Amino acid sequence: MNEKDLKSRLNAELSNVTWTVRDSNAVRRRVNQGGMKKMKHSFVAIFAMILLLVFMATAAAAAISEDFNAWLYQIWPDAALKLMPVNMSCEDSGIRMEVISAVVNRDEMYVTFSLQDLEGDRIDKDTNVVMDANVEFFAGEGGGVVFDTPDPLYAEDGNKYIFAEHITLQGDLRMGVSQKNMRLMIERLENSRMSHIDLIPLYNEYAGQAQAMPVPASAYIYGAHVDAATAARITDGFTTEETIFYSMDPEDRGPVPQGMRVLDSAAGPELQLADHVYLSGIGMVDGTLRVQIHSVDMDRVDGSSQQYPADAYVYMEGLDGSFSRYSEKDALPDGITALVWGTRKPDGFGWEERWEEYIFTVPENEQVGDQYLAADITNLEDPIEGSWEVEIPVRLIREAK
Repeated sequence: MNEKDLKSRLNAELSNVTWTVRDSNAVRRRVNQGGMKKMKHSFVAIFAMILLLVFMATAAAAAISEDFNAWLYQIWPDAALKLMPVNMSCEDSGIRMEVISAVVNRDEMYVTFSLQDLEGDRIDKDTNVVMDANVEFFAGEGGGVVFDTPDPLYAEDGNKYIFAEHITLQGDLRMGVSQKNMRLMIERLENSRMSHIDLIPLYNEYAGQAQAMPVPASAYIYGAHVDAATAARITDGFTTEETIFYSMDPEDRGPVPQGMRVLDSAAGPELQLADHVYLSGIGMVDGTLRVQIHSVDMDRVDGSSQQYPADAYVYMEGLDGSFSRYSEKDALPDGITALVWGTRKPDGFGWEERWEEYIFTVPENEQVGDQYLAADITNLEDPIEGSWEVEIPVRLIREAK
């Protein structure tokens, strides 16, 4: 089925509008009191008003469903037509969750649902909502559960996000397609805001003042190239090729090379990029490009998918989408891609301040600025506590054989 046929079918299924007249007696009384002549004009006026309302609502619904259909086709081209309508909802803490559609078989489940803030703007187009979705299934001897979450669709009309989850079971695990209901539950919503910072203009402005200093004694390796055997052990055998990894295990990190240097933060710009996060240095050190991030007052966040109130990630990528040439093992100091150091909080569960230095290689035929150099910073906001739970009858969403 081509895209045109798909959109036509989805539009037919999703654009239906049902109208209910709540007080038809009031209309009837008004018509009877007006006499035959007035009744004719009143009826025509009322009928015209109803037609206008239906037209306006249908146009709005069609626009929303067009966006929804295009989004579905983009993320799930093979599964979009398998989805079955659910239309079940619940509310808690001023947040409404509506399960729109789903389909399930023994190995996987697709589900779409929306979240809408009924009381304010805690959920908006700039908010990334992280959730704990739990779908009940029958467990086998062993295996794994993989959640694939595409970027959500923002519906400006209604201030709601539409989410999609593709849940795949691996090994001997099987979905409970023979049980009566399947439960979709969200225990809390973690709001976080993403800031994307283009670092090339900052490199052009501040690289000239960069100075180097010895690596602090408390520093440890945060990212480094490893051999195939170590990579296979860390990833449970999912890779056998040399790769870059991030590990907190001292045995995997190894010692910091003697004589290695980092950017001197005292000579840096200390430019605030986001809450808790500053750029403390950027420039060249010993033939490699360095970006130094300074994070302050990082109390550990309990029960969160993100450990600290701010998380920064710096990356370099070619205009062609390639990034491996900016982390060439032989051009990096002992293959190291990042270092971390700082001062822990007295309780040990956080940082008073922390520095992270990212290290990149720049090919001889390129200049800094011929590629993307950016920082993505995620700031946690106060979580929305609540419980959103829907029991979906399996008979409504079981995939037809």
